[in-house]
Amino acid sequence: MKDKSKEQIIRETAYYMWLDAGKPMGQPDAFWYQAIVKVNDKPKKNMKALKQRRSRSR
Repeated sequence: MKDKSKEQIIRETAYYMWLDAGKPMGQPDAFWYQAIVKVNDKPKKNMKALKQRRSRSR
């Protein structure tokens, strides 16, 4: 099975954020940009947590 593209992950994230917000009309860009931030921030958070764990184990 092929991995999802980053664009597809952003699209799905924006869609679920829109659903959670009650399907408001006229704000597609807001959800799209929020999803970009959320998707792009995940690796940074994971890397930061990994670095913290490594520094504690030393």
